[in-house]
Amino acid sequence: MDNFGYKIVDRSKTEVQPIIAAALQNGRPIEVGLFFLDASTQSYLQAELVDSSVPVNTHLDHNVYNVFSISGKLDGLRTQLERALSLGSAYSILHVAAGVMTSRRATWPKLMERLGDHLEAIEQVCTELDHHVYVENTFHSIPFYEAFFLEANARGLKRIHQCFDIGHAKVWSDEPLAEWLDFLDKQQRQDRRMHFHLHANQGFNDDHLSFVEADRRGIIAADAYLGEWDYFSALKQIGERFPSSRKVFEVPPEHALSNMDLVLRRLAA
Repeated sequence: MDNFGYKIVDRSKTEVQPIIAAALQNGRPIEVGLFFLDASTQSYLQAELVDSSVPVNTHLDHNVYNVFSISGKLDGLRTQLERALSLGSAYSILHVAAGVMTSRRATWPKLMERLGDHLEAIEQVCTELDHHVYVENTFHSIPFYEAFFLEANARGLKRIHQCFDIGHAKVWSDEPLAEWLDFLDKQQRQDRRMHFHLHANQGFNDDHLSFVEADRRGIIAADAYLGEWDYFSALKQIGERFPSSRKVFEVPPEHALSNMDLVLRRLAA
């Protein structure tokens, strides 16, 4: 279970210090959200992470930099990726769009053409910087992402990979988790790399609950999305089926350490 890690944002040095200390002590991955660009936090993270053995990736500010609206923002994207590289990031997470796009399949051919053109531009910047991006699922079900990554394949893009957010799929997709894992497994067999965002919700809102809080609220049990699994069994499935992929807990910073402790204890039980 060494590939379970922590998500932080570059907002407050005081906030991230205990999480970074735990990651360094236990060799766990760190994902840094580049949303606030606080100078002291950036300096601290550079000093602690760059020469460490801890795996690092970054999450770009998706409200500014996303596939749908990247046209005209490539210089800014390059700056963001250079900042990611300065932290030792191997890759960055990117959203398809900042908000909801159409679910009308009749419009998808034109939409995918636009997204594909933008992916080519992103790929060019990534090639220049020797970086990769992982596109995260948000407001659509599996068929949308099948079409999206088929477009990337058709264009021969090699630096576009996939981030699966377990909470987004529960709130905004029609498929149960088992179908998502089968889809991701198929993608992985086609040489697409995977990254995971892990957190809990009740299926109504993207609450980003820690599993500590979900356990306290009594929403760990199997449901229509989780199927026959409870949340801990689902995490074990992800760990076993995607052992080489990083799996980052996107939970409130005050729960980061207790969340990791609880999950590891439950998975070991």
